[in-house]
Amino acid sequence: METEDEAVTEEEAVDETAPLAGTSWALTSLNNKSPLPNTAITLEFVDETKAAGSSGCNNYNTSYEIDGIRISFGVIAGTQKACVGPVAAQEISYLQALGDAAFYEVSDQRLRLFDANTTLLAEFEPASSELAGSAWDVISYNNGKEAVVSVKIG
Repeated sequence: METEDEAVTEEEAVDETAPLAGTSWALTSLNNKSPLPNTAITLEFVDETKAAGSSGCNNYNTSYEIDGIRISFGVIAGTQKACVGPVAAQEISYLQALGDAAFYEVSDQRLRLFDANTTLLAEFEPASSELAGSAWDVISYNNGKEAVVSVKIG
């Protein structure tokens, strides 16, 4: 399953699969296109049966099943923020790709989802959980008396 043009047999691909439970991924390609700027599409395999993430505008959760290199996602539930324009279209395409996924592979630190015809639907890289280099502003804190209070201006 290297590219959409190269079919790979189940025997060849099974060595490239890996357990997904406990892994988190960031979308790098959807239908051979890069995600829109400033949208974060993620896929986290919470445990052996549950997955969740961000579809670019909304958050979602679903179930999944794996059998060898076969993968299927269950009914997808999500938040209902109003998404418009290209972001909405991308979100619909992403959720459709999850629904169409039939095979997967993990190789070269990439997760790839394929449809039943072994066409590449989506490609992911490991999601970073690093906080180094990020900036934070304190806007409120727990005062130790069971109350969250705002910081003083200045």
